[in-house]
Amino acid sequence: MGDVQMVRDRGREARAVAPLLVPKQDQLPFALGLEICGAGARSNAKRRVSGAWTLHYVLEGCAELKAGEEDEVELHLGAGDGLIIPPDVLRSLEPCQSSTHVKEGQVDVEWEFASLVAYLPDCLVDPHLAHKRRTSEALRVAQALVDEEWTRGDELGTLRQDQVVEMLEGAKRRHGSSSSVEEEEESTEDGSEGWELDRTDGELVSLRKLKDVDTYQLPNQTNRLALMFDPVRNQQINATFGVEVFEPGHITPLHVHEDGYELFFVLSGSGVGHFEGQSFDLEPGSLAVFPPKTWHGIDNLNVERLYCLELMLPNDMFAELVRSGKPVGVLDDDDLCTLINFGCG
Repeated sequence: MGDVQMVRDRGREARAVAPLLVPKQDQLPFALGLEICGAGARSNAKRRVSGAWTLHYVLEGCAELKAGEEDEVELHLGAGDGLIIPPDVLRSLEPCQSSTHVKEGQVDVEWEFASLVAYLPDCLVDPHLAHKRRTSEALRVAQALVDEEWTRGDELGTLRQDQVVEMLEGAKRRHGSSSSVEEEEESTEDGSEGWELDRTDGELVSLRKLKDVDTYQLPNQTNRLALMFDPVRNQQINATFGVEVFEPGHITPLHVHEDGYELFFVLSGSGVGHFEGQSFDLEPGSLAVFPPKTWHGIDNLNVERLYCLELMLPNDMFAELVRSGKPVGVLDDDDLCTLINFGCG
């Protein structure tokens, strides 16, 4: 990923964002950023994100989500949790109380909450529009959100690559609600954890915890994918998101996706990526995006497992492919120990 310029969130002194993928600059129909917060970021101010779904994956720390006009949804998030919020839902996401902070002129190596956040335009995610390619419109929507949310604050120092690695290692030192907090959860008919707000379209705020996610070994391969969100389980979204595990010695056959953009963010381990005849190293914090109709693959030639967040947008029948593989239950103890310090020893 390299060093990234941080921008202070307007109106909240201890909240900052590092834009990782900027639609106009990177020619992508979605946006990805890294948000870090200290306790001073607690403002309880709610906001809406129009025209796009908001996807979070908590890297470290804990936070509290309140959503809806009357706080109909209240959730506690911790390391390894995935959260997806429909467009136009009023929400606040505040870090747990702590003394950590973001300093002026530099990014402190300590934080209370760190999350990858993606804006997925509804015109690309809406399954009813799957027959239409709306890449240009999606790019415009995502760029407008970046301009509004991420680029109008004061510039801070850079977030260095070693600090990102420190953040990823932090999940191994302290884990959040994925293992330590018991909550009463509602279930939808398809078994996912979802909370329906007062919306005419019945869309859900959905939370998935890493230790509970159904996992599949891909057909004729050794890699596994823990599916957090996909259109088979979450029928309101035309995208697939989860944690992919590449076993030592795994070789991915070079392949293409007709319509889907495939994103990988390395959480732990190392590997080699291949793209249109070129190869590049992958390490914790590395980010790779493979556009549609491009030959690509990821190999793990090392003795340890390689763990990546994986996003396919739109789904492009990817979830169906994954689910046609072998169900292997949930992530094993070694996986959870590596990712969120759960089940170790």
